[in-house]
Amino acid sequence: MDKDLTKKELLVKGIKVLKTQGWRALLQKVNKKILFNKSIKITPLSLDINCLQIREPKDRYIHSPINSKISLIITTKRVAKDLEFTIRKLCQQIGISHIEIIIIKFGSEDKNLNICNDCSIEILQNKESLFYTSETINKLIEAINGEYIVFISQDAFPIGNYWLYDLIIPLYCQEISAVVSTAIPHIKADLFNSWLYWYRHQILDFMKDTLLNKQSFKALTLMDEKSKTVLITLNNNPLCLKADLLRKYLSYSDYVDDLNLLLKLIKDGHSIMFQTSNAVIKSENGNALFYLKKSYTERLSLYKILEIPRNTEPLYALFGALCHLYLNLKKNINLLKDTSAKPSVVLGSLLSKLKEDKDESTFDLSSPEGHLDSFFFNHKPIKDELIIDRAYKLFTSKLESLSDYLLSLDLCLDTREDLAKCVYNIFSYVCGIFLAENSQEEIPSLRKEIFE
Repeated sequence: MDKDLTKKELLVKGIKVLKTQGWRALLQKVNKKILFNKSIKITPLSLDINCLQIREPKDRYIHSPINSKISLIITTKRVAKDLEFTIRKLCQQIGISHIEIIIIKFGSEDKNLNICNDCSIEILQNKESLFYTSETINKLIEAINGEYIVFISQDAFPIGNYWLYDLIIPLYCQEISAVVSTAIPHIKADLFNSWLYWYRHQILDFMKDTLLNKQSFKALTLMDEKSKTVLITLNNNPLCLKADLLRKYLSYSDYVDDLNLLLKLIKDGHSIMFQTSNAVIKSENGNALFYLKKSYTERLSLYKILEIPRNTEPLYALFGALCHLYLNLKKNINLLKDTSAKPSVVLGSLLSKLKEDKDESTFDLSSPEGHLDSFFFNHKPIKDELIIDRAYKLFTSKLESLSDYLLSLDLCLDTREDLAKCVYNIFSYVCGIFLAENSQEEIPSLRKEIFE
């Protein structure tokens, strides 16, 4: 470690690793005591130090506190373990005069909500299992009293006590209608979420804030992979906008999620700021079926609101091809357990085997990937080479990206089970995208119970 580096310089370097590669990478490098070693290869991403304000809390003074009332909306189904901590972090925000917290609880009654009784909050109970239905939003609008609304998930908590102030301040500019804050994976995030953050960072520049407006929207509608990633990254992140603006858009009866709302705002000429300089830490670990539903819902919403035509393959053919590929993946997954080879090598071996192997395995509902077994159980594998080849290429591109991620960090996995679980999650992520893009038939079951 360079002894000439000041504490501030070390902090800047640490934050750079955190923002570009996430908590997992930062912890890995610190544990190896090589974070600031000059021999380490530096990623070719430029960091404008002038834009990165590193200040101790005692050095920052809010000259003009926000006197408007802020309504913080936390949607929850099964209460997260970190919910109490999230609420306390929100109540500690500086520069805000009036805060109200409203928790929307979906599904059946849950005694775990008693953890919130010590805070000044309101709980809205909704027995329906869907998030963000028009009926739910109408109930919410009746309950809130704030001029500004902030949506935040139950498993996210702000970095620092100025997060809320920095989120709202851009709305005082007449040109900006909504602000989205980025989410950095929690230190306990699984390998899949760590990779996904890194993958999106390769496409987006997480070192600067981005403004999306109607002009940039026209370019995004070309719908290359970069454009899709830019827009989908906006989804399920903390969102801030004026209450009056949200009320105006309640007339859209098909409003389902924040991605849908943001796309409509941009199409109507509003400007959206995507903040990467202001972030929350988010813990979103789920099973493989969760990621399949999530990617399907996000991609389908994107195509529908942009009115982009989808392919016309019948669903049974898509399910049959994906089922065939899934069974071959199950059959060859043990290749990842070869600890004598690097993860990138065993991933390459797996891909080669999937391309060559034509025989399926069998379903085992008690296996770790039982959620996917249940999903594909009622579908017959179909050896449609054209569809299988398209799905395989999409899956391959994501696994090659995972290999690059592991190589870039020289990451030591706790177990090869972590790698296998990540591969199953990536496969599910790909399945959701593939089903949404290649059929005009919708699958209602995949748009329900996303947060189970």
